[in-house]
Amino acid sequence: MNKKYKNETELEYILGLIKRGEVTNLDEVSEIVIKKNSQDILLAILCMKFRYAWYSQIPNETLSNLLGVVSKFNKNKEIILNAIICGYPLTKYLHRVDDELLNDRNFVLDAIKRGATQIPEKYRNDIEIVKAYVKYDGMRLKDLSDNYKNDINFIKIAIKYNWRIVNHLDKKWMDDVDFIKYLVSIHPDFLREASEKVLNMISEELIGAK
Repeated sequence: MNKKYKNETELEYILGLIKRGEVTNLDEVSEIVIKKNSQDILLAILCMKFRYAWYSQIPNETLSNLLGVVSKFNKNKEIILNAIICGYPLTKYLHRVDDELLNDRNFVLDAIKRGATQIPEKYRNDIEIVKAYVKYDGMRLKDLSDNYKNDINFIKIAIKYNWRIVNHLDKKWMDDVDFIKYLVSIHPDFLREASEKVLNMISEELIGAK
């Protein structure tokens, strides 16, 4: 294993090596630097070198090293949340996150708000957490249980944060006058999604209002 940086204690120099991809394993870095600046070191590895787009290109040996990196800090709330924001897969899906953090509701809520794509089993009926999940991307509604998919409150939230979810809703909503009116209030083009029955009802309402 390459240990030529073990005697280097200048943080900026080490971070530069990491950002250029010359250091991918914490065992190559000075223990003094790691102990004093563990968060900076880890985030440089996670965010600069290994964003999600690069993940499939990481050599197996390097990936194995990164698993070890995450395990060293999987109880650190701030590091994990920042790694989620950067899109690091093993944290984005809440894999390798310590159970102590997963039992912390506030952490899970913060993780979901920052883009975590998995709601732990024990929180799947937690309304605030589920709403945060849908608010991050309305398209996530299609991945939830039927109870949420058919709940008008969650549907409206999903549409607000990603109108394309309309294409994944039960067709029955296109026969709902109030729902179509809500869609049209967001964007007039949604009117073309309405059924003939609803269009006729809306026309009758407009005529009656004159």
